[in-house]
Amino acid sequence: MTGVKWRAALWCGMYAAGSSVFCSSLRAQQMPQRAADAPSDAAFKTLFDAWKASDTSAPTLPPVSIPLDRPVDSFRYTSSFGIRTDPFRGKSSFHPGIDLAAPVGTPVHATAEARVVRAAFASGYGNLIVLDHGGGIETRYGHLSGIAVKVGQLVHRGQVIGRVGSTGRSTGSHLHYEIRLSSQAIDPLPFMAPGDERLALHQAVGPRAGAATAMGGPLQSAASHP
Repeated sequence: MTGVKWRAALWCGMYAAGSSVFCSSLRAQQMPQRAADAPSDAAFKTLFDAWKASDTSAPTLPPVSIPLDRPVDSFRYTSSFGIRTDPFRGKSSFHPGIDLAAPVGTPVHATAEARVVRAAFASGYGNLIVLDHGGGIETRYGHLSGIAVKVGQLVHRGQVIGRVGSTGRSTGSHLHYEIRLSSQAIDPLPFMAPGDERLALHQAVGPRAGAATAMGGPLQSAASHP
């Protein structure tokens, strides 16, 4: 077996599962033919380089990634999910996320692998990042002072994607964090803290915890929540 044919068999044996087009062309070269017609080493290299170029694809993500991490390492829990008194209007309204108070510039982390689908200013959200985790799961990070990612970018759990701020409809420096499933907002807290800690955080919410100075989020009426 010539050097070309030997290498053809070796590469097809190693990469047949993901390189069917390449291997098919190489197997064709192993068919009986006159020695004068046998491809040269240079021809093999050209074919192999062309296959490598066509085989390079964009990084991929798992089909679904569940956001099970904290978006901010250290924070004060200042406003819970659900119906609350709007800090601007003083009336009941639906809060589609939770508010986590932290100093301006505090790193904000992706809570699971995702693709960035929005990274721009968005009215009441201020500077907003929206991540698509697959399976209809989405996370939103609002009121940011800085955005460190671009639309279309793949991000990994724990990666810094932005910085805490007070942009948009906000009364103080904090992160507005949401989880949405099939476009419907759900409570993020059970995804980021064990049971005992959730209870402690819920009990801490109120003016004494700074709720009056670090709250915000998009404007929604109590009747318009999902």
